[in-house]
Amino acid sequence: MIDELRGILMVLGSWLFSRLVPIADFMQGMLLLFLINFVFGVVDDVVKGNAWEWRKARTFFLHILVFFVIAACMCIVGYFLHNAEEAVTGIQIMCVMAVWFYGVNILKNVCRILVTNSPMWKFFNFLYWVLSLKMVEKIPYLSEYMKSGAEKIEGTKDNINKNNSKNGKS
Repeated sequence: MIDELRGILMVLGSWLFSRLVPIADFMQGMLLLFLINFVFGVVDDVVKGNAWEWRKARTFFLHILVFFVIAACMCIVGYFLHNAEEAVTGIQIMCVMAVWFYGVNILKNVCRILVTNSPMWKFFNFLYWVLSLKMVEKIPYLSEYMKSGAEKIEGTKDNINKNNSKNGKS
């Protein structure tokens, strides 16, 4: 009975992963981006003298899991709707946006790590400036989003500040 169940799960898992083949390159690239962001975030915290916090790491990995689940669901739904190409295009757009947001965060963390006004700091600070201020105009709708204040969605809560206030931090 257990062997049959294991066999069924393996077949289902194989089928699921075969549906995700069209986005495998995107997901590998995003995994690399997320890992780079995580490493530079940890190094930035260590340089600032902050202690390791599992809560921050857990939240980060939960966000990555949500990203991958959304991308996988988009791919599978596109398959069932016989519109896999448009699903892949949607995933590609989602990845480009994630590259922008996480790229800006990585560059910000690198600037915090480096010695201020060193040549390498100036280089990364310039990249940060270009990516965070000048590229906004090149990505459709991003400039409008940044000006609108839409990141403050009514009814949502700031879980980080809520958790910090419980722990006596601000």
